[in-house]
Amino acid sequence: MTALEVLQQARAFAPSVVFEDLAVVHVPFDQLTDSEAHEERVAKTARTDGMVLVIGRSGEGKSALTSWALNLDSGLLAIPVPVSVPHPHGASASLIPSLVLDGISNAITPLEERVKMDVIAAAAGQRTPRRVDASIDIKGLKVNIGDLLKTLPPGHRERLDAIRQADTEIRSQDLIPVLVLDDTDKWTGGRVAQGKAFFEECLSALAELRMPIVALAHPQYFDHARLPEHFDVWVGVPRLDPSGIRAILAQRITRVDKATSIEDVFAETAIERITQHYIDDEASIRRVIQLAGESLIEAVEAVEARITEGAVENALTTTWNSI
Repeated sequence: MTALEVLQQARAFAPSVVFEDLAVVHVPFDQLTDSEAHEERVAKTARTDGMVLVIGRSGEGKSALTSWALNLDSGLLAIPVPVSVPHPHGASASLIPSLVLDGISNAITPLEERVKMDVIAAAAGQRTPRRVDASIDIKGLKVNIGDLLKTLPPGHRERLDAIRQADTEIRSQDLIPVLVLDDTDKWTGGRVAQGKAFFEECLSALAELRMPIVALAHPQYFDHARLPEHFDVWVGVPRLDPSGIRAILAQRITRVDKATSIEDVFAETAIERITQHYIDDEASIRRVIQLAGESLIEAVEAVEARITEGAVENALTTTWNSI
């Protein structure tokens, strides 16, 4: 099997992975920009129970940034809240706070199973898990939190109190639970008015929980208004220079085979063409990774030793333009 076939079989350039696994494939923006303005800023704010707004376009790396940041500290436990599940009749502004509280309870209740699976996977060497202490009393965590949140009280204040109790229980295990609100655009439908209701009214109410919250958002909700005051900090996803794109592609390769370099896989002109697409066409990082994957398929089918500029062009003119 050739090096390219190994990468193809391993899905080295798969553009989408689940939140918990994003930290494994992410190249931190702090490293790429030689700063502490991204992952480290999110982690520091979460450690002090702050609220962070991560802003970036779709596919730019908001989720990966957040996943990496919350894996920097073994005492932080990311809890992705399923805010992407829409209300069947559309989430009106008045319903959003209630639905998000339901989402939080649904995310916290099975927490012990996620922790257990991480510990098992780590022992088997199957993946890099969340940095959770394997000595956590999983059974006790399950009973206490499950009982607290099995049925949320009907009143808003009572719901907040129930989630606070769950927060206290988790902290008793020497963990700081961090609520992660991802895919928020699916709640707002991309509508600016709905976005304002979510990021200002709803998250202002959630601030009463006094729990660290990381909310991920597209920039259009904040173009014509100041950032919501209840957020402690905001972090913008940066655009990268050519060396950053190269580092991301290289990391995808070495994760599959440490002995294989980016030069073994890509002709230099192929890397330049992918980078040109990122810069000139304002493509997202997700698009770059997807393009690399499609170019890999083109090269394997042509029985080429490396991905050439021609393979990238073929991917751009066939598969890419059909998306």
